[in-house]
Amino acid sequence: MKYKINAAVLCGLAIGLLGWSCSHEKEEPIVVKPEPQKLRIEKITSGTESAQAYAYNAQGLIVRFTSHWVYPNSTSDANAVIEYDSLSRVSKITDNGSNAILFFYRGNILDKTEEHDHRNRLSVSHFYLFSNEGRLLEVLDQVHDADSSTKDYFIKNRYEYDQNSNVMLVKSSISRAVGEKFAEWLEVRYEEYDTKLNPDPGFINYPFVGGKSMRLNNAGKITVRDMKTQSIVSVQHNSYTYNSQGYPIRKVQELSSAGARTKTTLDYHYSEYQKK
Repeated sequence: MKYKINAAVLCGLAIGLLGWSCSHEKEEPIVVKPEPQKLRIEKITSGTESAQAYAYNAQGLIVRFTSHWVYPNSTSDANAVIEYDSLSRVSKITDNGSNAILFFYRGNILDKTEEHDHRNRLSVSHFYLFSNEGRLLEVLDQVHDADSSTKDYFIKNRYEYDQNSNVMLVKSSISRAVGEKFAEWLEVRYEEYDTKLNPDPGFINYPFVGGKSMRLNNAGKITVRDMKTQSIVSVQHNSYTYNSQGYPIRKVQELSSAGARTKTTLDYHYSEYQKK
């Protein structure tokens, strides 16, 4: 918080010697200049039916995420509560009162997350590897099958970044059993990044890592490739409209997949806040 103080202007030098009275200009009031307001995402909408919203606590941490999203043949709902530890790190996300994601740390680094189903059974474990700069390099997913005798299988995701710290490539491979060699599975390529600000918190969805630790900006093209057949699964083109502070206020995404094309418009809604 900055204060602007102008001292009174003193005049009549050598007052004692000359016997002049002192005169001064009126002192200006103290002006408190608040820190620049920052923006945080409050809601993302698509049309009049689909919306997702974020709620914050007094410290500016997201404590609730709600979503109702309408698709051509289905709807999806979420009502997630986010909990933090004493160091303000995410410790647990509970969705719809039952499904839970638990966060475990090694020092200050995220080490593992666990997904538990509505019966509190462990369904997926995620193990993390970060660079010294804090970039996510790898996530190993161990998928547990609690409903049958099927053995666990594993998915390994490797992340590569461009010079601006934006993820540009995710290579996924799969192993069907312990000790089995990983086989290439999927590749997701992110291209045509803008130079604007990414508002996505990130950690609410897989891989449950803060959005800005993986991408500072917004991708203009996302391509998914099946590495076994070398065929293109989908291509998504994104175009953005921004506000004066460099945040996207509208995103138009055009998705081509399985011969079908869909176009979706997302509107971003923000609120101003002062980070404490």
